[in-house]
Amino acid sequence: MHISVQKLINKAKDIMKSSNDPIHDIHHVTRVAGHVQDIATDMGLSERDIEILTIAAWWHDASRALTRKSAIWMVLCDDLISAIMLWIYTIRFGVFGSTAGVATRIIWCKNATVGKIIGKYFLTKRSKLLLDILDDADKLDLINIERLNIVRDMSETSLKFRLLYKWVTTAGVKTTRLHMKTAAAKKYLYTAIKEMLIWIQKQHVYDWHVQKFGQAWVTMMTRGLHAWHKLLISQQTTRL
Repeated sequence: MHISVQKLINKAKDIMKSSNDPIHDIHHVTRVAGHVQDIATDMGLSERDIEILTIAAWWHDASRALTRKSAIWMVLCDDLISAIMLWIYTIRFGVFGSTAGVATRIIWCKNATVGKIIGKYFLTKRSKLLLDILDDADKLDLINIERLNIVRDMSETSLKFRLLYKWVTTAGVKTTRLHMKTAAAKKYLYTAIKEMLIWIQKQHVYDWHVQKFGQAWVTMMTRGLHAWHKLLISQQTTRL
């Protein structure tokens, strides 16, 4: 990995260590960086593409470290602010070239509002593929057990975190949220869903969810996970 790329990654690590957002912290971006590298490697992408994705993964939630609270307004503009932060540091470090530039653009275009519109018309076909991989890697972490356990523990301290945990887990099994844009990401989704099914069926975990959110909600969650599990199995069978 080039020295300039490593400098940007190291700076992102420093920034994310100060994030107070329990679902967008240093551990989250570390896992996303791992996911993009795994997916890109499986797809046979070039070293340059992997460097672009790695920078983007480390920086895509950098803006979360700017506020001490998990602000709702961040959902609308976190990617845009993160892209600007990366752009500023590429200038500050004197890192010029297309690698950091493409990483900045795909973070910008990851935004659900402005970015998606811009990306549709101004990203190259290759950059759109990299954006899809970054999106998939970010979605995979929605049902990461380590992440869920952290927020679950925090939910014991306040109603806000309890609602946050419920939102994260509910979003995790919705078809639109877990839909993978790349075929390579589906095998990692399959593994993540299997792990979550095993976890949520542990007696103490199952009982905790029933106590906090009710039997109907837990049933809905497990049915959703089983449905995803069956869908992915059928897709794998079809490809074979």
